[in-house]
Amino acid sequence: MIKMGIYGPLRVIGFLGSPPPWWGVTLLVIGAVSGVAGVLHALAQHDLKRLLAYSSVENIGIIALGIGIGLLGQSHGEPALAFIGYAGSLFHVLNHGLFKGMLFQAAGSVLHATGTRDLESLGGLSRRMPVTSLMFLIGSVAICGLPPLNGFVSEWLIYVGAFRASGALPTVWAVTSISVVPALALIGGLAAACFVKAFGVAFLGEARTAARSSVRPLPVRSYFGGLSRKRRRHGAGAAALARDTALSGVPPRAARRNTGWSPGQWHRLLCSRVASRIIHA
Repeated sequence: MIKMGIYGPLRVIGFLGSPPPWWGVTLLVIGAVSGVAGVLHALAQHDLKRLLAYSSVENIGIIALGIGIGLLGQSHGEPALAFIGYAGSLFHVLNHGLFKGMLFQAAGSVLHATGTRDLESLGGLSRRMPVTSLMFLIGSVAICGLPPLNGFVSEWLIYVGAFRASGALPTVWAVTSISVVPALALIGGLAAACFVKAFGVAFLGEARTAARSSVRPLPVRSYFGGLSRKRRRHGAGAAALARDTALSGVPPRAARRNTGWSPGQWHRLLCSRVASRIIHA
């Protein structure tokens, strides 16, 4: 549902023709503030699900940064710059749906097994919930924008757009655009600290209460078939999200061998139809 706040403006932009530059600057400011404020609030949380909810605010900020770059490129007649900005933001919309869905499923498994979302009451769950631990780790790496997972590719496109804008736009707008780089770097660093804390406190170390030391999670086979239909659906969904998060960061080997494209080029192609429609509307 939170992506409707992104879909709506993009649809409206497509109907309004070439936007004024201040629209892009406004989106860059909103994105930077939203990203930094969201990740700072997430860093301060002790409730696992609330931490994930605040990190969604951060990721909407990252998406807004990409849209801001795209608007600046579109307003100055730079279709390549607009394309990169919109492609990065749209691909991050897809990526966020994948890795955040997996993180929430892992958090739900932790709540189901332990009866609490309080990080201070957890600990040592990696030995008792190895599959959930692995999926939370994959989601954490992706949401921090680290290679080779999908979060890195979409954030890299936004970085590329910001650097390209610094050389393609007039001085005032170029300085504004290059400010995306430190903002995105700060957001990424704080996100890494946030999820190192979340994963380390919940899954590493020793159980902090006697009740947590006797956790009995779902058997590993429930993630790959077996048990009841409801549990099988839950496990298959979590496994599919983990697979897609891992594989969508790099193009298929055969496609890369045949085209010679880099991951960034491949994923720009995935967003090309939507981005091109916005630019040429």
